[in-house]
This record gives sequence, structure tokens and C-alpha cells, in this order.
Amino acid sequence: MDPITSLALDLAGGDVPVGAGRLFGLMDLAGNVWEWAASLWKPDSWSRVVRGGSWYNGRERARCAVRDRGCPGNSYGNFGFRCVSPVSGFDS
Repeated sequence: MDPITSLALDLAGGDVPVGAGRLFGLMDLAGNVWEWAASLWKPDSWSRVVRGGSWYNGRERARCAVRDRGCPGNSYGNFGFRCVSPVSGFDS
């Protein structure tokens, strides 16, 4: 792990509470935990896509465009979910 670019050193070695970081008024966008996606890694694979990097990865992986994979039957300390709720006043 590169101490210059690792988020693990910035985030005390674990996930952080929602809303904890507010640099530039932005928060909770990437880099806390990998987010599970429903997509298969490959058409013939059991692995599912995860996105966004985690506290354990370097800064270059803490962005929503980054993809990796994980097996749904396994447990990972740096994988999670993003829950979404509709906001009144916005049309889809």
C-alpha cells in the first residue's frame, strides 16, 4: 500500500459515518466502501460488479468509474451498498 496515495491512511483504516467528510460541500460520493452493483462481472461469471473504490484502496481508485468484482457469497469489510430514496419536487 502506497502511503502517499492510500485513502486508508486518510480514513483511519476503516469506513466512516455518512456525512463525515464535507470538503467543498460534497460528501459520500466515493472511497468509503465499494458499492455492490447488480451487473455480472462477465456474462458467464458468478462475480458481481462493485464500483467506487474503498478506504483500503489508493486515491486513483476512489471514483465512480472504477469497476472491480466480488462474489456475493463472500464477506468483505470494505464492500457495501448505497441506498437511494426519491426526493419530492423532482420529476424523473
